Amino acid sequence: MNHHQRIQAVLNLKEPDRVPFSFKLTEVHMDICERQLGTRDYRTYFDFDVKADKAAKTKLTTDFTKFHDIDPPENSWFNQWGVLFVGCDTYHFAHRYNPMAKFDSVEQFESYPYPDIDAQYRYEHLKVAAAQAHEAGYAFGAGFALGPIQTIWNIRGMDNFMVDATVNESFIRVLYDKVVDLLCGEAEGLARCGPDIIYNGDNCATQRGPMVSRAFWRDWYGEAHKKIRRTIRRIDPNIKYYYHADGMCQEFLPDMIDTGIDIFDPVQPECMDPGRIKKQFGDKLVLSGAISIQKTMPFGTPHDVAAEVKLRMGTIGAGGGYMMAPTHFIEPEVPWGNIMAFVAAAKEYGRYD
Repeated sequence: MNHHQRIQAVLNLKEPDRVPFSFKLTEVHMDICERQLGTRDYRTYFDFDVKADKAAKTKLTTDFTKFHDIDPPENSWFNQWGVLFVGCDTYHFAHRYNPMAKFDSVEQFESYPYPDIDAQYRYEHLKVAAAQAHEAGYAFGAGFALGPIQTIWNIRGMDNFMVDATVNESFIRVLYDKVVDLLCGEAEGLARCGPDIIYNGDNCATQRGPMVSRAFWRDWYGEAHKKIRRTIRRIDPNIKYYYHADGMCQEFLPDMIDTGIDIFDPVQPECMDPGRIKKQFGDKLVLSGAISIQKTMPFGTPHDVAAEVKLRMGTIGAGGGYMMAPTHFIEPEVPWGNIMAFVAAAKEYGRYD
């Protein structure tokens, strides 16, 4: 099998020749990678089965400073939605300031300078990248930056959104509908580029349990992702929809399936039983992740890493439908030797033939 055939087998819940594997590095490990391997392009070096990219950066030069109470310090930047990131050049380590935190009128939502994520110029490079990947025998994935709920969290504030949705629904629905419509436009732009997978996600649980009820998930998360999923299917029903949600998410999996989600990530083993999830939902969901980034990768030995890879192959890898990966970014405390052990074990124990 080539890379594209391997991914297509997995996406159709069949056994490939070997399990696809991947991981994501932070800047710290990309520096180490360059010293150890002579390149920062670890995805190419390790020959991941999926080539992936996102929409191009906006050409808009919106001044978002008036929506914030602080002057942006030197180590800060705005994203396309006007969120101010401060303190670190790695996305998920930075502190975020919400530009709509103090909004109290529908008119403020309506007049806000939203990004042009439906502009066609932002997707032209993806059409070329997808065609080149397929021609070279690779699968191609296109990704959202964030799902609809977390986008709203970023611009309005998570606490504000939760309160609004509970006691001021008609108010927050204005923002919700605007964000979902914009992301449907992004979904259309991504889908028209010819990817095999479109990546998205929205967190809904902690490691101790759900953050919201199933009814809340269906009404807010599910309805947004249904609209995005319908947009994708209208353009190409063969594209698979990937959903990332950390934490104890098993309660929501039936609703995710009803919503049209095809791939669930990351099956976090600290709070979910990957083997049980496979038995319950493995005939409907491709599972991704399941290698512990909180315990085994940072604190285990290379032998421990190999043992976990072998365990996952014997449980959720059985029968196919599994994309192996650590459950999040490989954080700075992970030894480089454990990353190499993960790759070696995936190649050794991940074969089906």
